[in-house]
Amino acid sequence: MSGGRCSDGDPSIVVRIRTDSNIEGWSVNAPLGSDYLPSSLTGEIAALKELGRRLSDLILGLLP
Repeated sequence: MSGGRCSDGDPSIVVRIRTDSNIEGWSVNAPLGSDYLPSSLTGEIAALKELGRRLSDLILGLLP
């Protein structure tokens, strides 16, 4: 975090997608501090669970 601040133990989400050509993409969300509502992370987890059921159908066959 900026200004030398650190956070220990806050929840975060890390998503990695890797192609069969070993090209990787990463996404990180760490809702730190008072700028985020507590429901932000809860909503993102619910969205990933819902999308995760269909994610492969949405991206399989696409070019990287």
